[in-house]
Amino acid sequence: MRRNRWLLAMAGGVLLAALATGCVARHTGGGLTPAPAPAASTQGRRYVIQSGDTLLTIATRFQVSYTAILAANPELESGVLTPGQTILIPGEAPAPAPTPAPSPMPLPRAALPPTPGHPGPIAAEATYTWPLQGEIIARFRQAVPWRARMPNQGIDIRPASSDIVVAARSGRVNTFRTVSGFGQCVLLEHTDGAMSFYGHLNEIAVTHGTWVRQGEVLGVAGSTGDSSGVQLHFRIMRGERFVDPLPLLK
Repeated sequence: MRRNRWLLAMAGGVLLAALATGCVARHTGGGLTPAPAPAASTQGRRYVIQSGDTLLTIATRFQVSYTAILAANPELESGVLTPGQTILIPGEAPAPAPTPAPSPMPLPRAALPPTPGHPGPIAAEATYTWPLQGEIIARFRQAVPWRARMPNQGIDIRPASSDIVVAARSGRVNTFRTVSGFGQCVLLEHTDGAMSFYGHLNEIAVTHGTWVRQGEVLGVAGSTGDSSGVQLHFRIMRGERFVDPLPLLK
């Protein structure tokens, strides 16, 4: 039941963000589907496709929704970009932000041994520890282009030296093989009623229904779902609302 409330809250949070930004979405049974893209605009600036460009990297560089780029350039519907091709970046098109360094590819490794899990309940710690060490690429409430510029309900972390994801607090494990937009995920229910969510995992090392202790391995950060490369999407829910994880992480 708590797991269902979490998923409903996730969907509700996305829908509220969509309503707040005027981008209404509809539920299709498999997740929220973005509303049709706006009509094409003839205003903006021209951009010449470079080798290695994708619609996502262009949208991120120019801080424009990739759906708006598609609307302004219907010929890109197939997603195929040709170096030297000129496209229209809609809107006022501010000067592009510096192109971020490519996200690291997952390191080749043998499959993670499963985390054995424990009988519960295990009391939740007073503080949260970092589930992954790395660069914060999207903060709480920040609009992110890889989620159609919806306000973020958590934070996104790009791994630095290791892509192993650990439990921020002790809790009961819920595993999900496919969550719309977030791919493979783990949800931990904590004994004080809070929950923590770990999205975009490439591997899951824990078993549904078991309990894990703070700092134990949950899986490997990845790029499943809608992502900007290898990353972890991390959320904390208290009561029935999402809160900014940063002030809570120690």
